Amino acid sequence: MVDHEVDTSAGTAVVDADAFNRRGVRAAASEGVLARVRSGLDELTGALRRVAEHVLSDPE
Repeated sequence: MVDHEVDTSAGTAVVDADAFNRRGVRAAASEGVLARVRSGLDELTGALRRVAEHVLSDPE
């Protein structure tokens, strides 16, 4: 069982470390992060935008 705890004030989630190490959960979490970066890309400028573009082009 995976326990999820969400801190709504910070907008973050805490995931059970053992579950996170399983490939499926890790892949799903990575996709969520990439989707979040992708959706906010237009709001970024300068070096932060270049870092985001690099991460999106090579997520590994």
